[in-house]
Amino acid sequence: MMELLTTGLIPILILAGAAMLALLAWVNRDSSPMVDEDSDPDHHTLRSDYQSGMGGGSVRTWKVPKDQAAYARMFVPKTHAHSDASDKSAKSDTT
Repeated sequence: MMELLTTGLIPILILAGAAMLALLAWVNRDSSPMVDEDSDPDHHTLRSDYQSGMGGGSVRTWKVPKDQAAYARMFVPKTHAHSDASDKSAKSDTT
C-alpha cells in the first residue's frame, strides 16, 4: 500500500492539480476588465472582479467617460470648480 502512495498516487494527484490549473487558466483567458457594451458610445464600462477564495467576493462595474477632459473633471471638487468659474467672471467684469 505504501509503495502505491509513493510511486503512483502522488504523481497522479500532481498531474490532476496541474490539469485543473491549466483548465482554469484556459477558461479565464478571455476575461477582460472592460465589458464590451455598445449601449453608450461616450463611456467605457469597466469591471472589477474580486474573489476571496473562501466563497466571498464581489463584481463591480462602472462607467468612465471616453473623453480625457471629462474624465479629469470628475476629480475636481465641485466647490473648486464653481469658485474658478465665478473668479473668471468677476475678473472679466472688473476689467
